[in-house]
Amino acid sequence: MQMLRLPLYQMKIHTITHKHAHIYLIGDVRYVMYDCGWQDSFPAIKSALRDLGITFQEIHGVFVSHFHPDHAGTLELLRRHGVAPLILERQIPCIPWLNDFFTREKNDPHGRYAPFDAAAIHPISPDQAQGYLADCGIDGTILYTNGHSEDGITLVAGDAAFTGDLPPYELAENSPQLADNWRDIIACNVKTVYPAHGIITEIA
Repeated sequence: MQMLRLPLYQMKIHTITHKHAHIYLIGDVRYVMYDCGWQDSFPAIKSALRDLGITFQEIHGVFVSHFHPDHAGTLELLRRHGVAPLILERQIPCIPWLNDFFTREKNDPHGRYAPFDAAAIHPISPDQAQGYLADCGIDGTILYTNGHSEDGITLVAGDAAFTGDLPPYELAENSPQLADNWRDIIACNVKTVYPAHGIITEIA
Protein backbone atom coordinates (compact mmCIF):
# COMPACT_ATOMS: atom_id res chain seq x y z
CA MET A 1 0.00 0.00 0.00
CA GLN A 2 1.38 3.40 -0.95
CA MET A 3 1.83 5.83 1.95
CA LEU A 4 0.55 9.33 1.24
CA ARG A 5 2.46 12.29 2.63
CA LEU A 6 0.99 15.69 3.30
CA PRO A 7 2.15 18.44 0.95
CA LEU A 8 4.93 20.66 2.31
CA TYR A 9 3.89 24.19 3.18
CA GLN A 10 5.69 27.48 3.71
CA MET A 11 7.39 27.01 7.05
CA LYS A 12 7.03 29.62 9.77
CA ILE A 13 9.38 30.01 12.71
CA HIS A 14 8.24 31.59 15.98
CA THR A 15 10.69 32.33 18.79
CA ILE A 16 9.77 32.34 22.48
CA THR A 17 12.54 33.66 24.72
CA HIS A 18 12.62 33.23 28.50
CA LYS A 19 15.64 33.93 30.69
CA HIS A 20 17.92 34.23 27.64
CA ALA A 21 16.95 30.79 26.30
CA HIS A 22 15.17 30.53 22.93
CA ILE A 23 12.30 28.10 22.32
CA TYR A 24 11.38 27.63 18.66
CA LEU A 25 8.02 26.73 17.11
CA ILE A 26 8.42 25.45 13.56
CA GLY A 27 5.62 24.82 11.07
CA ASP A 28 2.24 26.24 10.12
CA VAL A 29 -1.07 24.76 11.31
CA ARG A 30 0.93 21.80 12.66
CA TYR A 31 4.01 22.68 14.67
CA VAL A 32 6.97 21.05 16.33
CA MET A 33 8.80 22.70 19.21
CA TYR A 34 12.57 22.71 19.58
CA ASP A 35 13.66 23.12 23.21
CA CYS A 36 11.27 24.04 26.00
CA GLY A 37 13.13 26.29 28.39
CA TRP A 38 13.72 26.32 32.13
CA GLN A 39 11.59 24.66 34.79
CA ASP A 40 9.76 27.99 35.27
CA SER A 41 9.32 28.79 31.55
CA PHE A 42 5.86 27.25 31.24
CA PRO A 43 3.87 30.47 31.97
CA ALA A 44 5.94 32.28 29.33
CA ILE A 45 5.22 29.51 26.82
CA LYS A 46 1.47 29.63 27.54
CA SER A 47 1.40 33.42 27.21
CA ALA A 48 3.32 33.36 23.91
CA LEU A 49 1.06 30.66 22.46
CA ARG A 50 -1.99 32.71 23.40
CA ASP A 51 -0.52 35.78 21.69
CA LEU A 52 0.28 33.71 18.57
CA GLY A 53 -3.14 32.07 18.50
CA ILE A 54 -1.58 28.59 18.70
CA THR A 55 -2.99 25.85 20.92
CA PHE A 56 -1.14 22.97 22.56
CA GLN A 57 -3.14 20.64 20.30
CA GLU A 58 -1.44 22.20 17.28
CA ILE A 59 2.02 21.33 18.64
CA HIS A 60 2.52 17.73 17.63
CA GLY A 61 5.81 17.15 19.38
CA VAL A 62 8.80 18.68 21.12
CA PHE A 63 12.47 17.95 20.42
CA VAL A 64 15.07 18.79 23.04
CA SER A 65 18.51 19.89 21.85
CA HIS A 66 20.04 18.27 24.96
CA PHE A 67 19.03 17.56 28.53
CA HIS A 68 20.37 20.63 30.30
CA PRO A 69 18.15 22.67 32.64
CA ASP A 70 17.52 25.61 30.28
CA HIS A 71 16.48 23.37 27.40
CA ALA A 72 14.30 20.59 28.86
CA GLY A 73 12.85 22.08 32.04
CA THR A 74 9.18 22.05 30.99
CA LEU A 75 9.15 18.76 29.09
CA GLU A 76 6.86 16.94 31.51
CA LEU A 77 4.43 19.88 31.74
CA LEU A 78 4.19 19.97 27.95
CA ARG A 79 3.57 16.22 27.89
CA ARG A 80 0.69 16.69 30.34
CA HIS A 81 -0.79 19.24 27.92
CA GLY A 82 -0.72 16.77 25.03
CA VAL A 83 2.63 17.67 23.41
CA ALA A 84 4.50 14.45 22.60
CA PRO A 85 8.16 14.32 23.72
CA LEU A 86 10.26 13.33 20.68
CA ILE A 87 13.31 11.93 22.41
CA LEU A 88 16.19 10.39 20.50
CA GLU A 89 17.69 7.07 21.55
CA ARG A 90 21.02 8.57 22.61
CA GLN A 91 19.28 11.12 24.83
CA ILE A 92 17.53 8.70 27.17
CA PRO A 93 20.56 8.08 29.46
CA CYS A 94 20.86 11.83 30.15
CA ILE A 95 17.36 12.33 31.54
CA PRO A 96 18.10 11.10 35.11
CA TRP A 97 20.81 13.75 35.44
CA LEU A 98 18.27 16.49 34.71
CA ASN A 99 15.80 15.11 37.26
CA ASP A 100 18.57 14.93 39.85
CA PHE A 101 19.68 18.50 39.10
CA PHE A 102 16.26 19.89 39.93
CA THR A 103 15.87 17.86 43.14
CA ARG A 104 18.35 20.28 44.71
CA GLU A 105 16.42 23.16 46.23
CA LYS A 106 18.99 25.74 45.17
CA ASN A 107 18.31 24.84 41.52
CA ASP A 108 14.51 24.91 41.84
CA PRO A 109 13.71 27.01 44.92
CA HIS A 110 10.01 27.34 44.10
CA GLY A 111 9.47 23.66 43.27
CA ARG A 112 8.27 24.26 39.71
CA TYR A 113 10.06 21.36 38.05
CA ALA A 114 7.95 18.34 37.11
CA PRO A 115 10.17 15.22 36.91
CA PHE A 116 10.24 13.49 33.55
CA ASP A 117 9.89 9.70 33.48
CA ALA A 118 12.36 8.31 30.94
CA ALA A 119 10.94 4.81 31.40
CA ALA A 120 7.62 5.94 29.93
CA ILE A 121 9.22 7.11 26.68
CA HIS A 122 9.61 5.12 23.48
CA PRO A 123 12.69 6.74 21.94
CA ILE A 124 12.90 7.41 18.23
CA SER A 125 15.75 7.13 15.73
CA PRO A 126 16.86 9.99 13.44
CA ASP A 127 15.13 8.22 10.53
CA GLN A 128 11.88 8.04 12.50
CA ALA A 129 12.25 11.71 13.41
CA GLN A 130 12.61 12.61 9.73
CA GLY A 131 9.45 10.68 8.90
CA TYR A 132 7.60 12.36 11.74
CA LEU A 133 8.65 15.81 10.50
CA ALA A 134 7.52 14.94 6.96
CA ASP A 135 4.14 13.78 8.23
CA CYS A 136 3.80 17.17 9.93
CA GLY A 137 4.58 18.91 6.64
CA ILE A 138 8.15 19.84 7.53
CA ASP A 139 11.03 19.08 5.16
CA GLY A 140 13.56 18.30 7.86
CA THR A 141 15.93 15.91 9.55
CA ILE A 142 17.62 15.35 12.90
CA LEU A 143 21.40 15.17 13.25
CA TYR A 144 23.37 13.95 16.24
CA THR A 145 25.71 16.86 17.07
CA ASN A 146 27.81 16.16 20.14
CA GLY A 147 30.12 19.18 20.04
CA HIS A 148 28.58 20.57 23.23
CA SER A 149 27.10 17.50 24.96
CA GLU A 150 26.91 13.81 24.18
CA ASP A 151 23.10 13.91 23.79
CA GLY A 152 23.07 16.96 21.51
CA ILE A 153 20.85 17.06 18.42
CA THR A 154 20.38 19.63 15.67
CA LEU A 155 17.07 19.98 13.86
CA VAL A 156 17.40 20.94 10.20
CA ALA A 157 14.18 22.25 8.64
CA GLY A 158 14.39 23.50 5.09
CA ASP A 159 17.51 25.69 4.98
CA ALA A 160 17.39 26.46 8.73
CA ALA A 161 19.35 24.68 11.47
CA PHE A 162 18.31 24.78 15.12
CA THR A 163 21.52 24.01 16.98
CA GLY A 164 20.90 24.35 20.71
CA ASP A 165 24.19 25.05 22.51
CA LEU A 166 26.41 23.74 19.72
CA PRO A 167 29.43 26.11 19.55
CA PRO A 168 29.45 28.29 16.44
CA TYR A 169 30.97 27.33 13.13
CA GLU A 170 33.84 29.78 13.64
CA LEU A 171 35.20 27.60 16.47
CA ALA A 172 35.13 24.36 14.46
CA GLU A 173 38.79 24.63 13.47
CA ASN A 174 39.73 24.10 17.12
CA SER A 175 37.81 20.83 17.54
CA PRO A 176 37.67 17.87 15.14
CA GLN A 177 34.43 16.73 16.80
CA LEU A 178 32.81 20.13 16.30
CA ALA A 179 34.14 20.29 12.74
CA ASP A 180 32.41 16.98 11.99
CA ASN A 181 29.14 18.35 13.43
CA TRP A 182 29.26 21.46 11.27
CA ARG A 183 30.25 19.47 8.19
CA ASP A 184 27.06 17.43 8.60
CA ILE A 185 24.95 20.57 9.10
CA ILE A 186 26.37 22.43 6.11
CA ALA A 187 25.91 19.33 3.94
CA CYS A 188 22.16 19.84 4.43
CA ASN A 189 22.39 23.16 2.52
CA VAL A 190 21.71 25.19 5.65
CA LYS A 191 21.72 28.97 5.27
CA THR A 192 20.43 30.21 8.64
CA VAL A 193 21.40 29.08 12.14
CA TYR A 194 19.01 29.42 15.09
CA PRO A 195 20.94 28.96 18.37
CA ALA A 196 19.50 28.46 21.84
CA HIS A 197 21.14 31.67 23.04
CA GLY A 198 22.14 34.82 21.23
CA ILE A 199 21.35 35.94 17.71
CA ILE A 200 20.30 34.19 14.51
CA THR A 201 23.18 34.02 12.05
CA GLU A 202 23.68 33.37 8.33
CA ILE A 203 26.17 30.92 6.88
CA ALA A 204 28.12 32.54 4.06
